[in-house]
Amino acid sequence: MNEKILEEGNWAKCKEESNYHFDPFSHTSQADRMRYVGRFEGDWSEELARAVENAKAITWRSRDPKDNPRGGVGIDRTEADIVNAGGKADTEITSLEDDVHLYPSFQAMTDALHLVDGKDRPLQTRVHVQVPGQTWTAHVDRLQKWSVDEPLSNIFRFMIFLHDYEFGHFVQYGNEILTKYRAGEIYTWDHVNVPHCTANAGVTPRSTMVITGIGTPETHAMFSQSNLVIKI
Repeated sequence: MNEKILEEGNWAKCKEESNYHFDPFSHTSQADRMRYVGRFEGDWSEELARAVENAKAITWRSRDPKDNPRGGVGIDRTEADIVNAGGKADTEITSLEDDVHLYPSFQAMTDALHLVDGKDRPLQTRVHVQVPGQTWTAHVDRLQKWSVDEPLSNIFRFMIFLHDYEFGHFVQYGNEILTKYRAGEIYTWDHVNVPHCTANAGVTPRSTMVITGIGTPETHAMFSQSNLVIKI
């Protein structure tokens, strides 16, 4: 068994800084539901197959080595949550493919959301490929690092499902488990407050694309369109 490394983990810190209810038996449509934006239409199956092949496994500590090579207190606390529950600090959480410019369809999706670089971080697009057994433990995003001067309401993170839902593929947002999604669906969420996690307990890779950046008027305009469909 792993030795406990910190008395207080990141989960307790998330609760302190969030306005989410953290009641596992409560469910409100506003707090416990990801926001559906629209969907992409097209055929990116060949590109997805290549991205799955190229994705490299990461842990919490190695997920962003260019930005934070030593991890820092936040990563220490996150690892503490895992270790204190009997898990391993170096548990694989997902696999990433960062070179999205190599995949024309994925680059087109990124461009269609009209996000721009932040003052402190550039626009980020990553293909997430969770293979069976990989688990991204529960957390609340901290996206202010994209631009310390930007209102949090104008920092966006979108998730695009790259294939239809399959058994054993988990996305939990608040108290809701998102299932039955279709390839190309676009979602965003309250990244400031609501905890979420993902896992693959199935028998096939679970693949999404996550895009983070600063919103523009064109980004905000998408939310006023009903039944938004973007052809790729």
